[in-house]
Formats: sequence, C-alpha cells, structure tokens
Amino acid sequence: SDDTLVFHALNELDTDITLKIQTVDSNALKLRNVDIAVVLQNSHLQISPMVLSFAGSRLTGHVDLNAKSETAALSTKMQVNGFKLAKVDA
Repeated sequence: SDDTLVFHALNELDTDITLKIQTVDSNALKLRNVDIAVVLQNSHLQISPMVLSFAGSRLTGHVDLNAKSETAALSTKMQVNGFKLAKVDA
C-alpha cells in the first residue's frame, strides 16, 4: 500500500520485556524454547534475541527499528534451520 506508516506511538512508551517460554501449543503450530527480549527506548525498538523452535526447526534473529528521526530505519535478520513443512498443520 502507499499508506505512510506512523511511528510516533513509539515515543509514548519505554519498555524492557524478556519472554522465556518453554511451550506454546496452538492448533496449527507448537512453539518450543521461546526466548525473546524487547527493548523500546526513545523511539528505538530492538528485539534481540529472538529464538524459538517450531516444526522441527529453530528460528533465530533480531529486529532493530529506529524511529528517532523523520525517516525510520529498519534492520532485520532471521535464520531458520531444519524447517519441516510436514510438521505444520494447515
């Protein structure tokens, strides 16, 4: 879409959250060994580490969104190893 993303809401909140979850079960997907840290400070959002296991695979990565200036900068890296589509229920 041509709509502009508005990031001013990131100015409204600073937070530091760490999630460590052993198991998340849903009908379609089971997540294991979830380890995610989210830090938002002064319009700078960082999600690192981002680690979880699903469908016989392991996802690792990070997200960095810096919205301090008029033009936001986004950097991401995701890596999935050992993905098995047969283990995902559609």
